[in-house]
Amino acid sequence: MGSCMGGVCGGAPSLSGEWDPVRVAAGTWFDLSGLTIYDMVQVRVLKSDRPLQIAIENGTTGKCSNKTVPAVLKQGAMPLRALVVERGKNDNVLEVNALGTRHTMPIPSSASGWVEQSFGDVRIAVRRWPWERKIATAEQLQACELQTEELALVGAQPHEKAVVVYKTVPKNKDMIFWMPGRNDTFMHSYVVQPLLDAGLDIYVIEHRKNGRALVGAPDGEHRLVSHVDDFRKYLQEINAAMSFALRQKSYEKVVLYGHSTGGLEATLFLREGEARDKITHCVLNSPFLDWGEGGIQELLADNANELTDFLKLINVAGSLEFAVMRETVEPDHFFPGIWIQYPATDPHARTLVGEKVTWGWAAAVSAMQDALKAQTPGKVPLLFLHTDGDEILDGKELGDYARFVSSNVTKHYITGCRHDMLLNHEPEKNDEVLKLILGWLSKEGVKGPGSW
Repeated sequence: MGSCMGGVCGGAPSLSGEWDPVRVAAGTWFDLSGLTIYDMVQVRVLKSDRPLQIAIENGTTGKCSNKTVPAVLKQGAMPLRALVVERGKNDNVLEVNALGTRHTMPIPSSASGWVEQSFGDVRIAVRRWPWERKIATAEQLQACELQTEELALVGAQPHEKAVVVYKTVPKNKDMIFWMPGRNDTFMHSYVVQPLLDAGLDIYVIEHRKNGRALVGAPDGEHRLVSHVDDFRKYLQEINAAMSFALRQKSYEKVVLYGHSTGGLEATLFLREGEARDKITHCVLNSPFLDWGEGGIQELLADNANELTDFLKLINVAGSLEFAVMRETVEPDHFFPGIWIQYPATDPHARTLVGEKVTWGWAAAVSAMQDALKAQTPGKVPLLFLHTDGDEILDGKELGDYARFVSSNVTKHYITGCRHDMLLNHEPEKNDEVLKLILGWLSKEGVKGPGSW
């Protein structure tokens, strides 16, 4: 992700014009039309006592292969990294840079499986994940026959809305309330039937500026995906969505599930939500409870709310709310990599190219993180999931923050997952994490006749 630190971009952007993801991606290396075939190149570090930089070079894919995806890898810290390569570009090679010592190797064919390569005391394994192998498709998501309910918002802009995505079966007596992360949407078709079989009806809240609530929104809304200057504003639609769910049945158990920023929002609901007393269990999947960038960037992000308050005090803030902290000028590997494996990703519901992370949003995140650390931990049983493969947060450090959420915590640190531990590089990892969640819930008494 390209970044411009702290630059004020003239206040709120224009909201005119419809969002066209193919048009927005035009001129970048990434072709969202589906006409260009991309594979993923996956790298595992098998042996290294030093950080590595991995990139694809000499290719004609464009800036992704040449420039934007160098990734620092170290054995045990990042077990798998995925880069993106255009099919049919035979001049692509993998470059491995170990503290200034450069090595290259040909990118294997998709039929080769994992190919190991040694460079002195460094050993890696590489494989190509072919475009044709999909983990979750739009057709599979459609086959789930999910229902939607649009929620009207009080005091919102005319184009703003919130959407509840849900599925119920008559026999189920429990429910799961799913809160996606920033720039996220529910597309996990493979969890639907196992959750229903475990006795859980499914409700997903996709609040304003996120997921299906963005479909039909203008260009500016998509670029400001998930922007908010106070997470408490989301309580209106989160409360309304929970109320909608609780009106469908008299549920015995209510499981609150949150991923990434949705996990941070879940802690807000546990503290201030109208129906917080209805929550019987909580599952957090890589929750955004701390900035994980390290160095000066993490220091600035951690204190974004205090910085914003200070600038307002001395009348310097101006349009700071919409000042760009980071902007996706060129696509990185992250969203294209998900799109290749999970084409259920609707580019109208998830901003794959052109998103802006604002200082106003960063300040709102830091304020919620501070509020979490200041609260008395709750007692709701909590399953806390984190991973060493997290590309967004410091997965190992993240476990230290579970104690602020609940005094009744079960933690699982799982190797080799993506930031969303149910949206992994390999379907077997999705199964592993889902079985762990359902197994924990079953031990807690949340289970149906077909539970795992």
